[in-house]
Amino acid sequence: MSYQVVSIGGSGAKSAESLTHLCAAGLMPDGELNVMFVDPDKANGCLERAQNTLHKYRECEKIGMKGTGLLKTPITLSNPNVWTPFEEGTKPTLGNFFRYAALKTRDESGALLFDVLFSPLEKEVLLDEGFLGHPSIGAAALAKTVKLEETEPWKTFRQKIDQDAKEGRSSKIILIGSVFGGTGAAGIPTIARLIKKEFKGYKNIKVGGVLLLPYFSFSAAEKLISEDRSFKLNPQNFVLNTQAALKYYYNQNYLDCFDCVYLMGEHMLTPVKHPTSGGRDQSNDPNFMELYAALAAVDFFKNIDEKVKDPIFEAQKYQLIAREEASEVLWTDLPDDNNGSTIRNHLGTMTRFAFAYLHVYYPMLLDIMTKERTYRSPWYIQFFERKGISLNNAQIQVQLNNMKDYCESFLKWMANLHKANELLTISFAQVKAFAKLEGKSMILLAPKDFDGDCFENLILPMGKDYVNGLNDLWERMSDRKIEGPKEAAVGDFFKTLFEESDVTKVN
Repeated sequence: MSYQVVSIGGSGAKSAESLTHLCAAGLMPDGELNVMFVDPDKANGCLERAQNTLHKYRECEKIGMKGTGLLKTPITLSNPNVWTPFEEGTKPTLGNFFRYAALKTRDESGALLFDVLFSPLEKEVLLDEGFLGHPSIGAAALAKTVKLEETEPWKTFRQKIDQDAKEGRSSKIILIGSVFGGTGAAGIPTIARLIKKEFKGYKNIKVGGVLLLPYFSFSAAEKLISEDRSFKLNPQNFVLNTQAALKYYYNQNYLDCFDCVYLMGEHMLTPVKHPTSGGRDQSNDPNFMELYAALAAVDFFKNIDEKVKDPIFEAQKYQLIAREEASEVLWTDLPDDNNGSTIRNHLGTMTRFAFAYLHVYYPMLLDIMTKERTYRSPWYIQFFERKGISLNNAQIQVQLNNMKDYCESFLKWMANLHKANELLTISFAQVKAFAKLEGKSMILLAPKDFDGDCFENLILPMGKDYVNGLNDLWERMSDRKIEGPKEAAVGDFFKTLFEESDVTKVN
C-alpha cells in the first residue's frame, strides 16, 4: 500500500511536518508514505523546516527498528523534493511565464484576452515568493506546468500509481494546503482535477483534500508588501478570500474530484510573530491546526475505503470537527474513535521517549564513551557491552546523534503547538518541563535542565503526584533481556526505550 501526500504552499509544508511526527509515533497505517512539496517559493522557511524534519526522520529510519511503532512508516521524498512551476534562473512573472510580450505581436486577440483576465500588476509582479494571495495567477501557472507524463517529480508520481494499479493495490492521494492565500487556493483544486483526469478509469484510486481555512493572521498595520511593492497582502481579506474560493469551488464543481474533503479553520486566529510575504524569513512556528490537518490525512489513509461505502458519507463527502470548549484544546478534541486516547497514547509515548533519551540516556551514553564506567548502567551492559558494541564506533555515534537530532525537533514541535495561540490553552503535555518561552517561540531547555520530576505526569491530564517515573523507567530498561544480533543493538535499544516509555505504563 502506498500513500501520496502533495503538500502545497507554506501551510501544506507545516502540515507535512506534523504528519512526519505522527509517523514517528506510529499513528500511520502500514505502508509507504511518499511526500511531494509544491511551492513556487522554494526558499520558504516553513518548507525548509519541514524538509529538515523529514531528513532527520529518514536518517533515523536507517537504524532499523522494525517491530514497534517507533518511526515505523517508510517515507520517501520526491526528486526534486520541491516542485515549482518556474524554471531556475528565470524572472518569474506571469507575463514572462506566458510570453505576454511575444503574444502581443503574434496574437492580438489572445493578448487582449490576457489583458481582460489579469491586471498590469498581476502580469508583472515577481512570483518567486508565491502567488501572494492571488489564486487566479497560481491556477494559470499550475495548469500549464503540471505534466504527469513528462516532468519530475510528477512522472515518478504517476509511475508509482501505475505500479500499484498493475499489482492490484490501491493508491491514496491527499492534497493539503490553505485556501485563504494564493498557492494552496490555486493548487488544491487545479492539481486534484489534473490527477483525477489523468487517472480516469482507475478503480483503486482515492483522492482527498485537506482545506485549511483561516487560522493565523497579523495586524492590519503589518500588511505584507511584495518585493516590487505592487501587491499588498491584507489579513482582513483572509475570510473574504476563503468565502470567494469556496463559493467558486462549489459553483464550478471543483471539489467533485475529491472522494473526501476535510475543512478546518479557527475563529481565534493565531498572530504571526514576524509576518513576511515569503522566503527564508517565513518560518512560522508549528500550529495545532496543522496537527489537525495531519490527523485528517491519517484518517483518510485509514478509513476512506470504509467511508465511501457509507451512503450518508457518500451524499456529503465533507468532514468537519469541533472542540468541546472554545478556549481549550484537549486530547479528547482530536479526531479519534477512542475519544482521543489512541492519539494521546502514541504522541504521549513519543514525547516521553524523546524526553527520556535527551535527558537521561543520551548523556549517559556520552559519559560512558569518555569515562567508560559501564557498571553504573545495567541497561548499557545488556544492550551494548555484552554484544561487544563500542560507543567509539563511528556508525554507532552517528545513529545516536541522529536520534538526538530528531528527538529535539519533535519536542520543539510539541512545545510550540502549545504556544501557537495565546488565546487558547493547549493541554497535551507539561511542556514547561523541557522548553521555555523566548519571545513568542518555545525553545528547548538544555537536557540537563529538563524537569525530571515531571516525567510521570508529562502527558496531561495529570495523575497522582509521583516523581520517580524516570527511576522506574531505568529499572525496567535494566531488567530487559535482549537476544537480538549485534548489528541490531542500537535499534533494539531504541525500540525497548520506546516500549518502556509507553504512557499507559504510568503508575
